Amino acid sequence: MKWLVRLYPARWRRRYGAEFETVLASQAPSLWQILDVLRGALDAHLHPDLGNTSQHTFERLDAPGQWVLTLAQEEARHLGHSYLGTEHVLLGLARAEAGPAPRVLRDLGVSSDAVRARIEAILGPGAPGRRGGRCRHERIGDARRLTPRTKRAFQRAGEEADRLHHARISDAHLLLGIIEEGESVGARVLREMDVGDAATLRQRVLDALNAPPAQ
Repeated sequence: MKWLVRLYPARWRRRYGAEFETVLASQAPSLWQILDVLRGALDAHLHPDLGNTSQHTFERLDAPGQWVLTLAQEEARHLGHSYLGTEHVLLGLARAEAGPAPRVLRDLGVSSDAVRARIEAILGPGAPGRRGGRCRHERIGDARRLTPRTKRAFQRAGEEADRLHHARISDAHLLLGIIEEGESVGARVLREMDVGDAATLRQRVLDALNAPPAQ
């Protein structure tokens, strides 16, 4: 299925092609995955800025948002994935103990174990030599390992923060970004866990974000 990778721009292939081919080679892609690849290729051509996530986006992350991204990087490494996808960010959100987004996921019964199981069912195991590797420190603002859809989800998270007149990007904005980037693996995991439609889930996150802090 290497022809699918060739549909992407050359700059994208140089950055993500090897990892993408590994994922495709791990199992025969389903019709849904092929359609998702085609949509992703179209996005990459229509929105070349997806490969240039602004450093300012990462600088706007508040402390809980940075912690979620750290957990996401750790989970990606433990799963044997050399890239960072929306599914890993969702897993980081499910692992975080505090904040509006983790609280919404917990109330919906979305546990980190359940999310991890769905990711492995959808993507299959990562590279055996990388699974369970020791988590080394990486700079939070390094966007090189983010997939195009993850970059788009971060952009949408920033847009959500702007719309709500919030200076910092929090865990809630990150979850809203995943919900809005509806064709990503992270959004698919949420759909398969039967947490309701995107509009309902979005409203729950907004309600939690606007709720007064617990006494």
